[in-house]
Amino acid sequence: MSRPFWMRHLRREFHQVLDLLVLTASFGVAYLLRFDFEVPADYQHRALIQAPVVVLLQLLILHFSGVYQFVWRYVGMSEVRTFVRGGLYSATPLLLLRLGLPDSYTSWRIPMSIILIDSFCAFAGVLGLRVFRRSIHERFERRRHAGDRGRSRERTPVLLAGAGSAGVVAVKELIGRGGDLEPVGFVDDDPEKRGTVIQGLKVLGTTDDIPRLAGELDVEQVIITIAATNSDTVRRIVEICERGGIEVRIIPGLYEILSGHVSVSRIRDIQIEDLLGR
Repeated sequence: MSRPFWMRHLRREFHQVLDLLVLTASFGVAYLLRFDFEVPADYQHRALIQAPVVVLLQLLILHFSGVYQFVWRYVGMSEVRTFVRGGLYSATPLLLLRLGLPDSYTSWRIPMSIILIDSFCAFAGVLGLRVFRRSIHERFERRRHAGDRGRSRERTPVLLAGAGSAGVVAVKELIGRGGDLEPVGFVDDDPEKRGTVIQGLKVLGTTDDIPRLAGELDVEQVIITIAATNSDTVRRIVEICERGGIEVRIIPGLYEILSGHVSVSRIRDIQIEDLLGR
């Protein structure tokens, strides 16, 4: 159910108030860092004059760059670029004023070091707010699902074969939906992924390590989560699992998932088409 308009508006206003506090604090921090926390009296006066203009400019940049249309809990790398551009867009006119105004306008000529420090702190700060909000949301979701699992039937531990794009989508779906499957880690034949952590799950080894890992982790099932599988890869993983007496299943291809034709939750058994090629 979508939130009422007034609630969405209130939340947006609350976010803007938080941003205002962060931007104001960042400007003060920039002056403190510039003068080693001993700001001369005349510069304190200049800072009080400059702060409203700088903060208003930065708020306008945030607004027109579309930041307030972002959903906090889904902020990712594509949104980070918007914040970086925002910092550049806000610093540029301030630098031009610094270089273009005559010396008689000292109150409006912000030192270049302060412009640079403030731009970094301000937009890193407002981005940090959103990252913090997302981390809190994800932690809450994990605890909620952990509580649901504790009250429901025991879940089946599974290994995910493939720590790429489809694997990321799959683990998000499995953790988010709850259900009866509990992903405990990845296996992937890319040596550079060994030991890395993806969505909170570690890449524990290669597909050849499946029998050993299954014994150590009490895994009874392996799910193939490779975006572009071929029959040879599927057949090899199936043979490894069969030798260890491990059930193996597969999810649809990543393109099928993203196009909306099928869902990640439609994990299915291996079919003859998977082994022979489509």
